[in-house]
Amino acid sequence: ISYLTRVTDFLNRQLPMLVAAWIFGMVFFAFRTAGGWWYVNRLRKSGHTLADASWQGKVDLMAIRMKIRRPVRLLESIHVSVPLVIGHFKPLVLMPIGMVNQLSPNEVEAIFAHELAHIRRHDFLLNLVQSILDILYYFNPAVWYISATIRTERENSCDDWAVAMCGNSMTYVNALVQLQERAVNMPQLALSLAGGGKPLLNRVRRILNQPNNKQSVMERFIATILLLAAVAVFSISAGTPDGE
Repeated sequence: ISYLTRVTDFLNRQLPMLVAAWIFGMVFFAFRTAGGWWYVNRLRKSGHTLADASWQGKVDLMAIRMKIRRPVRLLESIHVSVPLVIGHFKPLVLMPIGMVNQLSPNEVEAIFAHELAHIRRHDFLLNLVQSILDILYYFNPAVWYISATIRTERENSCDDWAVAMCGNSMTYVNALVQLQERAVNMPQLALSLAGGGKPLLNRVRRILNQPNNKQSVMERFIATILLLAAVAVFSISAGTPDGE
């Protein structure tokens, strides 16, 4: 009997157990994704209109420039630490409460551009489909790699949209660094500027090294110093015991 035949016979004998294991894993990841969906819906309901209504007008104008035909609501919530995009047919940009007052107007608009790019690209719907495929093929490492690559390139594309809209990569980098300091784990189905699975330093390096980027060497040096300082402060604060 050939080696291939023995392997085939073994797999046929173990087939019921393999199927049961696959179903168990699929149910586990399906429940995890369903939990993320439930939490995203809770976040949507937690939002309320910004005190400064002019920001909604700016989002509307930017959406028109980006040829987004669906109305986009702008809300803020105490339950999020970074901006999020929720929904496809009725998209919503959910901002952390008070964030528009903590950044410069140009940085806020750069953030809006990134989130609107997700809506323009239909990323919420595509992310939902991708999550379903991740559930079905959770056992395949190749699917993990492809899925991570897709999420990385999704963020890269939205970064490019944001830089193109705000016209200044340094402005966007400053906003990105400040948001990364606030970032915490977000539900898988929500799309955030700080998310995407790509290390912050790599994202910043890519943005500043774009061929059409005209930032000076000094500006790049300053951006790198700011980034490293922010990461160092975040790491120290995260490692400090609560009692100290």
